[in-house]
Amino acid sequence: MAYCAFCDIQFESSSAKHIYHNEECRVQASRLKTLERQRIKKIEKRQHKERRCAGGCGTILSIYNDMPMCTQCLANDKRLKKFMAEIKELIDYKAHP
Repeated sequence: MAYCAFCDIQFESSSAKHIYHNEECRVQASRLKTLERQRIKKIEKRQHKERRCAGGCGTILSIYNDMPMCTQCLANDKRLKKFMAEIKELIDYKAHP
């Protein structure tokens, strides 16, 4: 008896190399490994490079931060978009009562 390396279900293995209990677990495990390798590669690519906030404040971003903006600018951007949506709704309401 063996345990699946992905979902930890016990199964009867036909060989010592058989580590996943079905095709779906093997595919899902492969996808997760690929995504993790891509994430690590992206972080390594950012090392020794200075990234600044795209929001215009000039804050230096961490190599682990995938966002192009710092949290403060991101929050301000969300508030601005919400405010613009409210203005648009108000204008549309007044134009078509």
